[in-house]
Amino acid sequence: MKKFIFSLLFLSFSLQSLTPMRCCYPVAATIKGGQTCVFYLDQQSLQCLQLWEVNPHGCSDPNKALMFIYSPSSISLLPSQRGFGFIDRGRIKMKSFIKRSPHSLDFYEPIYNITRAQWIDDEHCYFSAKQDSRYKLFISDLEGELDVLVDTEGADIVYPSHVGDSIYYLSKDTKEGINLFLIDRNSNEVDCVMPLGRKNVAFLEMRSGTEGFFVQAPFSIDTEADNLELEYYRIYLDGEWKLEKLFSFTLPTHYLFGKGPERFYESLMAFLPKAHEDEILFSSLLDAYVDIFTYNRVSRRVLPILEDRVEFDRFGAMEYHGEIYYGRTVRGDTDYDEMPDFVSVE
Repeated sequence: MKKFIFSLLFLSFSLQSLTPMRCCYPVAATIKGGQTCVFYLDQQSLQCLQLWEVNPHGCSDPNKALMFIYSPSSISLLPSQRGFGFIDRGRIKMKSFIKRSPHSLDFYEPIYNITRAQWIDDEHCYFSAKQDSRYKLFISDLEGELDVLVDTEGADIVYPSHVGDSIYYLSKDTKEGINLFLIDRNSNEVDCVMPLGRKNVAFLEMRSGTEGFFVQAPFSIDTEADNLELEYYRIYLDGEWKLEKLFSFTLPTHYLFGKGPERFYESLMAFLPKAHEDEILFSSLLDAYVDIFTYNRVSRRVLPILEDRVEFDRFGAMEYHGEIYYGRTVRGDTDYDEMPDFVSVE
């Protein structure tokens, strides 16, 4: 009898851990045909990601922005707003709105672990990728003509972010720690902006030549812990470059590092804070579920965006033309040919 009870308990736990979880969240927004168009990434499983195109103010149903054969991540709008770039199973692709199929950037050099590609214009992108056992900064055109912008012996070049003709990036050296650099694309001159020390810094986002943001994680991460606390920093120029911690946020660890069906394919990218002029939108645990918050940059206060309480996660808040769009998790069986209900807050 005891063995039978144990078997039932084990079966119950196994079925619970394999319960399908779908997550759908906004990744970009633009104007198409005079109307707002919001792109939602729909993770139906770790092996299946779909991109939906939604007109929140129209009467048409959401449409898939790409054919089912693609598994897009790291979506980035082109500067002209006439298309978008994405990563598809480690390869960079660019999709024009007026063309049916995306264009692939095929490289013949041995590079791998390509991170998010940022677009300088509609024909050139830059990105960090691994070559010769370390990360370097590359730039490429649509034909796959690849140039190395930054290659530092003994250091990884990661998380590039451009402002005008300058590309800022983090240089991670095991001996010297982390430094913030910039390279001028015209002259190829490299300058050290600021040493950041021995920190676990990631996801640099420069909003101007005098201000940027990044996420800081604990130097040692316990992937078996229930939650992970992260910190959001502002880096700014005020006579000299300075650092300012803005707020902390907490996320379930298994969403970021788990091995089961609840791990997010984009990991932390799905939860990254989004900085605007007067506020920063972010996601954090509230009781048992992740919810969306706003950090007021003037009052320095954190407030929930929504006042109701629900029994599912809400995250990935993004503001566009005065409206806030956000994502959610959906557990249980769903129709994968239809997008879950999208939501917005005016």
